[in-house]
Formats: sequence, structure tokens, C-alpha cells
Amino acid sequence: MEKKQINRTSQSNNSRLPKEVSVKVRGSTGLYVGITMLLIGAAVFFFALLTETPQPVTHLASHTQGLDSQPIPRDPGQTGRYRFFENPQEAHPLPVTLPPSEFINQGIANSYRIAKEIPEVLVQQPCLCGCDNTSDDHRSLLDCFADEHASTCMVCMKEAVYASKMTEEGKSGAWIRDAITRHEFSDVSIGN
Repeated sequence: MEKKQINRTSQSNNSRLPKEVSVKVRGSTGLYVGITMLLIGAAVFFFALLTETPQPVTHLASHTQGLDSQPIPRDPGQTGRYRFFENPQEAHPLPVTLPPSEFINQGIANSYRIAKEIPEVLVQQPCLCGCDNTSDDHRSLLDCFADEHASTCMVCMKEAVYASKMTEEGKSGAWIRDAITRHEFSDVSIGN
């Protein structure tokens, strides 16, 4: 960076100037530092990306299965699209659901109350929100109520309320499941 200096002696008639005034000539150093930092960051990112070890695929066992490997267990009632139990007895022991009293919102508390009242109906229902694809613990709609997942998921709560109404009308778990997969629960109110 280049500096120009003005001596006070050359401008003796101006007493307010300091003895030396530095005037900075603007350079492109900041630009070079910024570009260098950007390049270093990109290099670190690509290095991490290229050196990441891929995880083995275990869910495609049907065509990669060797003689010594065990088949991957499937949940009863697994259809390949949604998880549920056709026979509620196969789901025993049933998961313990959270108490409705833990929730202030009436609609949320109502859906957790339903899960406590008709667990064998909910275990026969799939959860259409997709949580069964992200969690090995979710084997049916009932599992959504074993933790706080359903409290933040309108799909889970609406399915439970719909299943309760249809159970009161005398519909079977299989009938309710068929209606749920057709999204007939979509217009149901959770009771807020």
C-alpha cells in the first residue's frame, strides 16, 4: 500500500495540520483476501465431499442378498408403501402413548385421548405424513402418539380423529384404513 506524506513545513501557513498526514491510496488487497478466503472455503468443502465414506445400502436386500446374509425383517402388514398391522394382535405389546394432559391445545389433547382409547384401531392404520419413512420406530399411526410427533403433525391428528369417528359408526379397521389411504380424513377437524 502506497502512502503519501505531507510535511508541515511545506505548508507553514496552515497551523491546524498535524506534522504528518497519511493519505492511503486505495488498493485491491481486500479483494484478494476475499477471493482467497472463498477459494479456501470451496476447497475445504469439496475435500470433505469427496472424502466422505458412503454408507452401505441395506434396504435393497432382495437383489444384493448373499448366501450368508439374513433377510431384513419386515413389519406385519407392510405393504411396501405404508406401514400398519392388519391384525392388531401382531402389534402387541402396543406402544405406550403420551398422556393427553401433557397438551394445552384441546385439539392435540383430543387426538392423544383418542390414541389412548382406540390403540388397536390406530395400530391398523398407516400414517400418511411420511414419518414411517424417516423412522424405524414408526410401524403404524399409533406410534406417532408414543412421542410428540403427532402433536406437530396435522395429518396424524386428523387420521386419529377420523378413525375415532368411523369406529363410533361401526366401521372396521380395514375399512378405515382403505378410507384413510383415499385421504377421506383431510376435511376432519381435530377439535380446537
